[in-house]
Amino acid sequence: MDIPNAQSLISEIQPDYLVHLAAQSSVAESWESPISSFLNNTNIFLNIIDSIRLECQHCRVLSIGSSEQYGVVAEDDLPLKESVNQNPSNPYAVARLSQEYLAKIYANGYKLDICCTRSFNHCGPGQNEKFVVSAIVRQFAEIVLEKKSL
Repeated sequence: MDIPNAQSLISEIQPDYLVHLAAQSSVAESWESPISSFLNNTNIFLNIIDSIRLECQHCRVLSIGSSEQYGVVAEDDLPLKESVNQNPSNPYAVARLSQEYLAKIYANGYKLDICCTRSFNHCGPGQNEKFVVSAIVRQFAEIVLEKKSL
C-alpha cells in the first residue's frame, strides 16, 4: 500500500486498533527476490505507521514479526525467550527485524502505541499451498473427499 492510499484510508477509518500481517512471508521467495521482498515487507509497514502518525495517533498497532528473526539458535538458548539475541539468517528475517526496529523508533520518537510479536507458524483459510500446514491440510482434504465419493 502506497503512502497516499494508506494515509487516506487511515484518515477515513480512524481505527482504534490495527493488526499488521501484510507481508511477503516466504523465506524461499525472499532468497529468490531479496530486494523486492525487503522493500515490500518494510515499506508497507512504514507507510502504515507513518499514516498512523499523521492521521490517527490514538490507534494501537500490533506488528506481527517472525521467529525467523532469531535465526539459527544454539541448543543452550532453547526454549527461546525474547531476550535471546536476534540473528536473522535470510532476507525475510532481516526485513522483519527492520520492521521491529521501525516500530521501536516510531513508538519512542513519535509516542505511537506499537506492540511487536515474533510469532512462529500462522495458518488459515486461503494460505498458499507452498506452506507446510496448508499443503498437509489440502492433501488430507483430497483423501477424505476421494473416500467419500467411493
